[in-house]
Amino acid sequence: MEITFLIAAYNEARTIAEVLDRIAALGLDYEAIVVDDGSTDTTAEIVCQRTSGSPHWRPSVLPGGGHLFSPLVAIGSPRWSGGFAGA
Repeated sequence: MEITFLIAAYNEARTIAEVLDRIAALGLDYEAIVVDDGSTDTTAEIVCQRTSGSPHWRPSVLPGGGHLFSPLVAIGSPRWSGGFAGA
């Protein structure tokens, strides 16, 4: 069974690489949707660099709607194909 991780990120440049690495290290069959919610730091760039070329990662960038809005966008996204959502 594939697990889907939904990650809402806003100005998480300091920690997002570690989050991505820890998910990848779990050794699960997964997809991860990272929704950057209009960060003003380098969060979006880090996510795009770290996930480029991997079929597991689906980065999205929003203009800014808040941490509650980001997961709702991810859940409603046609990108979400897994059966379980974790955060």
